[in-house]
Amino acid sequence: MSKKEPLVSAGESKRFGYVYRADNYSVLDGIINPYLTDPIMKITPYGLPANIITIFSNTLVFLAMLLALRGRHDVFSFWFIIPIFVLSYLIGDCIDGLQARRTKTGSPLGEFMDHFLDCFVTGELMISIFAAYNLTNVWIMCIVLTISYWTQASAFWEKYKTHHMYFGKFSSSETVVTLCIIIFVACFKVIREFLKTSLISFGFVQNLFGSNLSWFTSISVIELILCISSLIALINVVLAVVRAGGADFRFVSYCLLALLVAVMFCLRENESVDFMCFTISLYNISYIGTLLISIVTKKNDKYSDFILPAFLVIAIAVGLKSPFVLYGAFGYILLVVLVKAARFIHSKKECWVWKNPENVE
Repeated sequence: MSKKEPLVSAGESKRFGYVYRADNYSVLDGIINPYLTDPIMKITPYGLPANIITIFSNTLVFLAMLLALRGRHDVFSFWFIIPIFVLSYLIGDCIDGLQARRTKTGSPLGEFMDHFLDCFVTGELMISIFAAYNLTNVWIMCIVLTISYWTQASAFWEKYKTHHMYFGKFSSSETVVTLCIIIFVACFKVIREFLKTSLISFGFVQNLFGSNLSWFTSISVIELILCISSLIALINVVLAVVRAGGADFRFVSYCLLALLVAVMFCLRENESVDFMCFTISLYNISYIGTLLISIVTKKNDKYSDFILPAFLVIAIAVGLKSPFVLYGAFGYILLVVLVKAARFIHSKKECWVWKNPENVE
């Protein structure tokens, strides 16, 4: 295989009249596929549906997030389970597509579920990092989380415009492993305390900035790493939009509204940071879910939800500080996401299989 040749170019299902196209240049996938996923595929039961693999592997990341939230104030010996769960998800994320192509059961529903559940993984991994280091700077947390979703949304926007997925050399697999490492090293007290150290504690930072830029020097090492990573992510967003031939007003408005939601939460004081992050994640997922539906149904994309941003702006404007504002926002956007997903899954229920047929040819 030449260096420029993608790992995956296409997958086809005659049963559902479905074709999935992707160009995967991921360095990590090129390493783990022949030595890990391919051997596992040989022992994967032919009758096991790809959608079941998708659901199970994504559930592992959710459990990893719960472990991180549970251990946010201490270093627990079971934290080694988190990278095991996350890496198991990564393997499952590779295997589900291979299983769908192997059994010729790829479908619009399968593509939607795979990418839709991956959207939850984005938030779950970021929230796990916030919990692992017990971060409290809501501005950094909310903005970094939002930018991470911009990256994912731009990848799907490119798929929407070009009709095939593009995975660069440093793509989703590399991102997952990097985040996994950041979470895992938090179980070592020395490393964790170092990464939680404020920049102002370092002598060379004091010499460079003194009392200037206190907002910058007060952040921790891990927060600086997250900020730098977000700047790199923004470059990837721009590159994806350029490859897609530009962005329309719907995509731009989504980015602006998602940023507005993050800022509105940052302006609220003494709120549950966890619920803020959950709500921000769900708001972004609501748009990405709509975009994914547009991709698989080959219909025009739609605008992002404007009710939640408007509600938060009004709440700030009138000085409404009740915690029920946050809980109401969370409940509303959760309902939007669930209804949207349920309606699409129901419309494609004929694509669901509980067991792969023995002979699909």
